[in-house]
Amino acid sequence: MKSSKLRLIVFAVLMSCSTAMIVSSAILYIHGVSAQNFFGSWLKSISLAWPLVFVSILTIVTGK
Repeated sequence: MKSSKLRLIVFAVLMSCSTAMIVSSAILYIHGVSAQNFFGSWLKSISLAWPLVFVSILTIVTGK
């Protein structure tokens, strides 16, 4: 049982990180953020998006 919970958490962390990174990058690119400001804007964007995506994935996967 512990193993399945750990797998769920690892899955949620990896999936949410990759999803937040890709979506944040795409949105900043679409909005035309300059190359000089891209990394700083991306860090701010991902720090806001990742927790939301993490909780969403946990909610969807567990069905609770």
